[in-house]
Amino acid sequence: MEQETYSDETPLTYTCNDGRKPTVKGWWATSTCQHGTWSPEPQCIDEKACIAPDIPNAKYRETQSGWYKAGEKIRITCNGGYDPKDNNATTTCINGIWSFVPVCEKNIEACGKPPQIPHAVIIHQGYQDVFAADTRVQYECEDGYTVEGEDATKSVYCIAGNWTEGPVCTQHATPSCSAPRLDGGFFSPKQETYSDETRLTYTCNDGRKPTVKGWWATSTCQHGTWSPEPQCIDEKACIAPDIPNAKYRETQSGWYKAGEKIRITCNGGYDPKDNNATTTCINGIWSFVPVCEKSIEACGEPPQIPHAVIIHQGYQDVFAADTGVQYECEDGYTVEGEDTTKSVYCIAGNWTEGPVCTVFCILDPADPQRQSLTLSGVTYMKEGEVKFFNCNSSPYLRLRVKCINRETVSSPCCYYHSIDYKVSALVESPLKSPMPSSFIRDIRTPLLQIQECSMNVKMDIL
Repeated sequence: MEQETYSDETPLTYTCNDGRKPTVKGWWATSTCQHGTWSPEPQCIDEKACIAPDIPNAKYRETQSGWYKAGEKIRITCNGGYDPKDNNATTTCINGIWSFVPVCEKNIEACGKPPQIPHAVIIHQGYQDVFAADTRVQYECEDGYTVEGEDATKSVYCIAGNWTEGPVCTQHATPSCSAPRLDGGFFSPKQETYSDETRLTYTCNDGRKPTVKGWWATSTCQHGTWSPEPQCIDEKACIAPDIPNAKYRETQSGWYKAGEKIRITCNGGYDPKDNNATTTCINGIWSFVPVCEKSIEACGEPPQIPHAVIIHQGYQDVFAADTGVQYECEDGYTVEGEDTTKSVYCIAGNWTEGPVCTVFCILDPADPQRQSLTLSGVTYMKEGEVKFFNCNSSPYLRLRVKCINRETVSSPCCYYHSIDYKVSALVESPLKSPMPSSFIRDIRTPLLQIQECSMNVKMDIL
């Protein structure tokens, strides 16, 4: 339900009216109150607009709003070492989707990772798989080693898909050094103390490797702690595998010894492919990487229901069998049973029937405008429904209320009786309630229905 204020870290879910959609994937989305601001900002955009595409190894013009109008074009620029496939670099937003998604593929003149040189580390460059032609990469020798010319650094270049010859680091008198402590490796720059946010690069000796992908790594001084901690492990050990939609036993060190096994547990809605859920660390790599694939009894995203949003559930593509998802109707709408919420369930790959949110009116005894009514509690009325209520001013007074376009229209409080009598004549005079016996002169036919409102008599012969 909507609120006036939300406490910090409160999440909400939202959806959009017909013809509009959120600025993220899916028909509903979540946003969290963080330090007085909603993140990400809830937005509903025209369903023919497009959200920003995900194009690896590419850059393109970003909008401040995070989305693009129908008909807008974007042109990508591939990162260094990549080119647009088939020279297709432009795409257009058409009816809410991009005409196609450009692809950046490796340039034939680009280079792979630079060569690993004994007793040397690459500086001023984070790890990457591809480098553009003419890229320069600088090495620095380990403390106690130097290259010819008594300089500790030398550069190599990517030329026509190959790296130029790298430096040779030869040993000389090894100076003493201090933190960070790195067993089986070395780092640069080496100092007695490091200021906050100082970054160093490190590599490991023969037979050892960092605990991250690649043969060199970086670590940053953050509030007196190195993050991530520089570590050199046995090259036959394994780093933690990346297995989407799965969980497995994590070690405190972040790596696994040779011969160790891990068994994955797939997330809800997924099963291990071919029932292979166990893998073994062998000579520094995993025997195989398990895959979690969608279960045949799992469901996709729940159906989008007009005037309803899913609550207590972030967006996801797959839901496990027997999962329940709860909807809440938009303010001013309700489902059958005078409630605003209802759940659906994933059964054998399909969602059960969802709720229908219909417009309604609310009569709340706490509302000052309802003080003239006698209400036992909050009363809901469907669109077009008519109800009669007693007035608080007299037990003989009633009023008529009708629900129209989410608002109630009511008559004044008045005598509104429906009393059946068999009479032969009526006295043309104001009535009092209850009806006096003198009013009836002779009990015969026909049958009359007498209604009294504002002291006027209306008689309908039945």
